[in-house]
Amino acid sequence: MKLIDLFEQQIVIEGSIIIPQRTITLVGYEHQGKPIAQAKVLGDFYCSRTQIKSLEGGPSWIGGYFNCTSTRITSLKGGPSYVGKSFECSNTLIESLEGGPRHVGGMFSCVHTGIESLQGAPSWVGGNFICWNTKIKSLHNIHKQIKHIDDTLFMSSLVKSHILGVMFITGLKSISYTADATKSQKQAAVIINKHLAGDRNIHLAQEELIEGGLSEFAKL
Repeated sequence: MKLIDLFEQQIVIEGSIIIPQRTITLVGYEHQGKPIAQAKVLGDFYCSRTQIKSLEGGPSWIGGYFNCTSTRITSLKGGPSYVGKSFECSNTLIESLEGGPRHVGGMFSCVHTGIESLQGAPSWVGGNFICWNTKIKSLHNIHKQIKHIDDTLFMSSLVKSHILGVMFITGLKSISYTADATKSQKQAAVIINKHLAGDRNIHLAQEELIEGGLSEFAKL
């Protein structure tokens, strides 16, 4: 069987899907008589505030928004690999971004989760990337995980090293810490944002960070 034949056999669901809050699993779920498992949903998909513990059994492609906030999911595995607009998985029990979407056309938010790194983060984000209130302490090798952010990277005040890699992320306009950021974090953000808005010269940004006594932030 050719790959094009497999694609043509994929179930396509027009419009949006809102999963009832009482739902405990997406496995076997149908929408208008069509199984949603690995389906291509042209609209939005909302399963927020449901009782689900896994994204297994859900769609693989979402044309609009995807929202699974305030659920008991522990992993993004089984979820969509492509989301045309925003992706929100905040207030969940996930501890990793592995298995999540590779392309998000709008905002990506993983606020109030237990993730400790950006390993598995989408490579393309067409809006803000928000990872407030997570356990991330370093942005080590962020440029190897995320290639494009089309707005601002919002970080927790736990991030205290290796922020220089953001200079390699195309489209990124600025980085921002939470209000409880330290003086050093605020200074590092000012330096990075100046270069993001100007020359985007990673070497000059690194030199300025080091000269300012911010060598931990000047690491990739």
